[in-house]
Amino acid sequence: MTENIVCKFGGRSIANSQAVAIIKSILDNNSKRKVIVVSAPGEIKEGDVRVTDSLIKLANIKPTQDAEYNLNILNSIDSLIERYRPLAPNRDSLGEIGKELIKRINEYEDSPAHIDAVKAFGEEACARILSESLGYEFVDTKELFLVSSDFGNARILPESEQMIKDRLKNPEKVYIVPGFYGFTKEGKRATFSRGGSDLTGAYIATALDSEVYENFTDTDGVFSADPRIIDSPRKIDVMTYNELRDLAYSGFSVFHDEAVEPVRNKGIRVHIRNTFNFPNEGTYIVSERLSDSKRPIVGVAYKEGFCSFELGFFGLNSMVGLTARIANIFAEQGVSIEYITTAIDDMAFIVQRDQLINKNNKLSS
Repeated sequence: MTENIVCKFGGRSIANSQAVAIIKSILDNNSKRKVIVVSAPGEIKEGDVRVTDSLIKLANIKPTQDAEYNLNILNSIDSLIERYRPLAPNRDSLGEIGKELIKRINEYEDSPAHIDAVKAFGEEACARILSESLGYEFVDTKELFLVSSDFGNARILPESEQMIKDRLKNPEKVYIVPGFYGFTKEGKRATFSRGGSDLTGAYIATALDSEVYENFTDTDGVFSADPRIIDSPRKIDVMTYNELRDLAYSGFSVFHDEAVEPVRNKGIRVHIRNTFNFPNEGTYIVSERLSDSKRPIVGVAYKEGFCSFELGFFGLNSMVGLTARIANIFAEQGVSIEYITTAIDDMAFIVQRDQLINKNNKLSS
């Protein structure tokens, strides 16, 4: 384990004019903080469309010569660039990223690669502007992450580990890296699934054998239930990688469930904490912890988007091989089963609804 800390700042941690000063003070607090991963800026006010959603919309519009169309596009770009104003050191910086976004949009093609090229702009622009504002070195992910060509859900390839070690090896520097995307072997940008900046930070922390991976957000840590649903849930001080992955996959949005694997494999501690309550501690994610017999349940998660196929008849429990035969039907349709619930005379197979909506399967109600 080396003496470095990788920090990731989520979008809501970098949404307002305080962000630059706060991030600078956090970095100054501990000289081990050497790599900063950033998301796209979060919402400035309630009701703002997310930067990534705005970029996806722009990426899907085919350019024309229509004057009204061009005016609407420019107005949309201006509104989006305004989200970066609180972070920018000067107006010239905003002008440059605006030109780059227009260029990228105009390189239109009807393909997932084009959408990802535009979609990745949110994190890239944020990292470039913060690098200029803070005076730290910007590193494009082209130098760090070789990824698969699964646009929108790219996988990080093994070669990336050595690329990260080679590029981020200078202990005298602080690096700022955009999250959420890498580059394919063909040199195209490919994004991870939503929330993928967590993946960027986790893989960098793992490659550098970091002391801790700090995940800064706008909440005080991981709670035992969703604060939007349950009033005043308890903050969890320590939990295991497996507990975090289970809860993240089941609906906790504070950490990407796929980002758990690399840090778990290497035993890198994760510290999920509040940017705006620094230096208060948040939730530590570790390999093992002592269970509290008075609180055997760590947390309760809620997630939408499931569909249940239910069977019920007398004597179902005595039918040997029934579960396997039904599961095979789902497998033949390319649908994975999330959960199976059983009782003496009934059974339910629970799957994700979006798996059932494609050209070969019609959603059954």
